[in-house]
Amino acid sequence: MDPGSAASGHANFRFDDVYAAYTPNGPFSLSAGVQNFQWGPAELLGPSNPLFHFMTDERSALFRQQGEVLAKASYFLTANLSLIALVEPLSNGAPSWVAGEPFTPEGLVKLEQRFSNAGDYVGLTLGRMEEGIPFVGEYGTVYLNDAISVYADARESTGSPAYYPQAQNGGVVFTKSETQSASALVTAGIRWEGAIDTRLEYIFNSYGYDPATYVLALAGATLSPQNLAQVLSPGLELYRKHYLYLSLRTDRLGQGDKLRLSARYLLPLEDGSGSVTFPLEWSFTDNLTAILQPLVSYGTSTSEFLQAENFELLGAIRLAI
Repeated sequence: MDPGSAASGHANFRFDDVYAAYTPNGPFSLSAGVQNFQWGPAELLGPSNPLFHFMTDERSALFRQQGEVLAKASYFLTANLSLIALVEPLSNGAPSWVAGEPFTPEGLVKLEQRFSNAGDYVGLTLGRMEEGIPFVGEYGTVYLNDAISVYADARESTGSPAYYPQAQNGGVVFTKSETQSASALVTAGIRWEGAIDTRLEYIFNSYGYDPATYVLALAGATLSPQNLAQVLSPGLELYRKHYLYLSLRTDRLGQGDKLRLSARYLLPLEDGSGSVTFPLEWSFTDNLTAILQPLVSYGTSTSEFLQAENFELLGAIRLAI
């Protein structure tokens, strides 16, 4: 064997929650480090929290959100009214949400009011997202009875951090939008917490591509490596403007309630595609969980889920220590 051809390898490690906290007696607390701190009533994405963006892998039961480098200060003005400030001063080293763009510090403040019914709450967020773009967000949940609730989560900003395709000199280039018009990402849903926990959500994404823009983006993706990167990481939670999302889950199956079965269906309303996953989780010991997840997606060559009748089967063992 030629010593010069010897293979070399490396391992990557990441920490999703490693932080220090200071919680004195009283309404105030501080923490700093790599943290996961998310909120909002919707299952698929939380627009009012742009520090943690939706990723395609989140439709998988195997997905785990990577922590961000955060400094957090919390203050309870009353027992049910909280004020939280979050600053992300450093990158966690993950690939940029907007391809080719350098990391910029972000931050927000969040005011949340809970009501006498512990499940009812509303919240307001204000801050700066990617590239220093200011935003405002709102979220809330109201229970109609003990089992049924309605909820919404939204974000509005002037301008967008995303790349948008443009036809130029017979080709396609991706540029930032120069318009400073208001854009919004909104998800609203209804939930039934019965024998099967059922959610139906509608997502409106005015940041996204219209049908003609989406086709242009696909046409330009293969013209250069830079174009492809900007299609894969354009700075959008979702590509299209309108979606439905259906979630069904139960964790009370099998002897000893060891079996958890769910189904998730994401449907873009502007084309004939869709994606369905059926995660099956079986906790056969207190520390070991087996996961089996079939995924089926369908669509045409110009739809969001590009491979018609695509099938994928994932399996994993999760160890809790």
